[in-house]
Amino acid sequence: MSSYPGKIVYLFLAMGVVPAIPAGFMTFASFPLYATYELAPRVHNIGATTDQQMAGLIMKLGGIPIIWGSIVVIMMRWSEQNGKDEITTDFCDPQLRVESDQ
Repeated sequence: MSSYPGKIVYLFLAMGVVPAIPAGFMTFASFPLYATYELAPRVHNIGATTDQQMAGLIMKLGGIPIIWGSIVVIMMRWSEQNGKDEITTDFCDPQLRVESDQ
């Protein structure tokens, strides 16, 4: 996609909405989703369910600043491009040149 709106929609849907589904399952599950994960040795005495819930939160909340930061940068570039197009269009219009010379 080369259009700015297309890039924004892609980032919002593919990187903002889609990861929310597995993150929601991981965060709100009351049991570990992977049975073999319960058998793994515990690190820092954190239970499998708590670890999974924290991973779901990190997965969802950790991406928010990155995605929205990228969207803001794209919107700023889009705004700059629109501003340049308007300025170029104004100076190319012969009617405006005649009015500015008078």
